[in-house]
Amino acid sequence: MRTYRYVVDHTGAVHLDEPARARTLATAYRDPKFLDDLYRGLRRRRDGRWAQRCAGEINVLRADTGDERADASVIVVFGGFDADAEELLWGGTMRQRFAPDWLRVSRSGEFFHALENGRYGDYGLVGSAVAHSLSSRLSGGEDGDLRLLWDGERHVVRRVTFGGDDADGFL
Repeated sequence: MRTYRYVVDHTGAVHLDEPARARTLATAYRDPKFLDDLYRGLRRRRDGRWAQRCAGEINVLRADTGDERADASVIVVFGGFDADAEELLWGGTMRQRFAPDWLRVSRSGEFFHALENGRYGDYGLVGSAVAHSLSSRLSGGEDGDLRLLWDGERHVVRRVTFGGDDADGFL
């Protein structure tokens, strides 16, 4: 049985996971059907890895979020945002409702958003382009908390921790 290894990067792009190969937009998989099929078939294995069996092959997907502790827990990276529908975009055509109260920040500064169901874990990484689009709505509170202005309301962006990182936050 042949095994293919893929990695989803901080932008939400999926690449073959080959150290000698540069990850660029040109090397990313962009076919929406392939990406959706890859995600829909994923199952978490006992060893913690995400894998899919398909037509005599095994596809293994891992995330490279920029936070090693989060990489073990996160497999979804939101690469786009539909402002009209207020939905985060991932995979090929997959969507999830954006809820400002579900936004979290890690100790290393990456943003995460809670997932609606636990099938793909608890959180997805907010990709760099999406985080940048939200940055104009962020401000620091007098108490040191980070706040997101959304629909005229200020929402506290709480901390998220991964893998035993018991920094000053909670889920």
